[in-house]
Amino acid sequence: MNTFTGCNIRDNQAGSKDTLTAGHTKDEGKVDLLYLVEEATEDALYETAGTIAEICENNGAVGSVIAEDSKQQRNLLDIRSAIYEVYKPVFVDSLDTAVPVANIGDLLKEFDAIAEKYGTTTPRFGHVADGNFHNFILMVDGKVPEWADDMRRDIYKAAIKYGGTITAEHGTGKTRKPYMNLQYTPHVLGIMKSIKKAFDPNNILNPGVIIDLDN
Repeated sequence: MNTFTGCNIRDNQAGSKDTLTAGHTKDEGKVDLLYLVEEATEDALYETAGTIAEICENNGAVGSVIAEDSKQQRNLLDIRSAIYEVYKPVFVDSLDTAVPVANIGDLLKEFDAIAEKYGTTTPRFGHVADGNFHNFILMVDGKVPEWADDMRRDIYKAAIKYGGTITAEHGTGKTRKPYMNLQYTPHVLGIMKSIKKAFDPNNILNPGVIIDLDN
């Protein structure tokens, strides 16, 4: 019995830097998919990996790589792990939107249209099996562009348009709090506030996080 543990996605914008290839020749393609599986035996593992590669290649993939040893496994995983650190010096924000899996294609097209609107790119990576994407708003000449917040709002609206959410695995906190009204009506936000008041009337548990209580 196989255990499918994840499927990560990286588009050709996020994978354009040499530090994110791990020595692999980059084929022509729009995205890279990294499938993670576990099996009880090595033979079963390679059989499953081969089946996944065959399915992908029969459905338009331009190539595939199966990790043959632990070193190659680490190298491939390092590609995924390094994306954030590589772009960290030049991004304004790393977003955390998610949509139903069936709407991923539409969302990615919308991302491209939004980036074109602002004359920029928005490299993205994420967890395709649950429709979760982290895409960057990039600096321009080392500075935060004046349209950064408008672009952020457009990306959030696109996720909501396709049945998704402005934040998936990273949560709302204080960073996404100003954008809650894009996803939730005043009535729903009022219910959240009422629940907060009922369980935390003195506002001592994470004050100012997600919602604000009236003074």
